[in-house]
Amino acid sequence: MHKIVVIGEMNDIYGFKGLGVEISVRDSKLDTAQELADCVKKFCCKGYGIIYITESIAGKIADEILTYQDRTKPAIVLIPSAISGPNTGLGQKNLRRLVEKAVGSDILK
Repeated sequence: MHKIVVIGEMNDIYGFKGLGVEISVRDSKLDTAQELADCVKKFCCKGYGIIYITESIAGKIADEILTYQDRTKPAIVLIPSAISGPNTGLGQKNLRRLVEKAVGSDILK
């Protein structure tokens, strides 16, 4: 089974810990883009299969996330920032792109 981690603000991701998923608490306002990118790289190098990232964090490291989009591992999935920031729609756009890539057309219209 692949290892899974959720990266984001404490209030947005703490519930995942109860599911047995590893969490990495970051602060989108205090952490620099380089610190956040290094966090993602660390989990990629450790062989994590799925990395969930909140939209508030992903917005600061979009270029870093794009470097992994064509790889099979890790799967980087954006999730809404429920509490710490506004829902920017990045997660939905990313999901739509992944579904279109898998199915061959945009079935989420």
